[in-house]
Amino acid sequence: WNEAVVRWLKEQSHKATAKEDVSKLRWLDIYFRDKELTAISRAMIDRITEAKLAEGCSNATVNRVLALLRAILRKCMNDWEWLDRIPQVRMLREPTRRIRFLTHDEAQRLIAELPEHLADMAVFTLATGLRAANVTGLQWSQVDLVRQLAWIHPDQAKARKAIAVPLNAEAVTLISKQVE
Repeated sequence: WNEAVVRWLKEQSHKATAKEDVSKLRWLDIYFRDKELTAISRAMIDRITEAKLAEGCSNATVNRVLALLRAILRKCMNDWEWLDRIPQVRMLREPTRRIRFLTHDEAQRLIAELPEHLADMAVFTLATGLRAANVTGLQWSQVDLVRQLAWIHPDQAKARKAIAVPLNAEAVTLISKQVE
């Protein structure tokens, strides 16, 4: 397992979610540290699923860990030819659609509870729909206040595609406030 993790991290270091993989793998290390790959069984995977659920994680969160485990095991079998077979990794059911969004009132209550600098970030995030990492990593060179536009470079985006971000009046006001 340890060798598989090291090789996975080396080969997948280009992924936008590489840091998240490291976090998940640290959690999995409790169960697999120093285990032979052939010792990983369906029962062990079920115990991992139960442990993650016992932590209060959603099915989606559990599935992200299981998907990483499955991907590594598949690499071990198909690409690296370290295994002849692997146990099936059963995913949990997830809702087929987003359950709900914040209402305007909920957003206002959230913003009212935050310190000013975080409230501004929250308002900007709600106005643009950007991810937290894109908001905190936004550079002045990526903002055009005259055209009311910002952009996220491909290497900053989770999908590795450039994102054009139209800025509404509220977003422009918040950015202008940062210039002052």
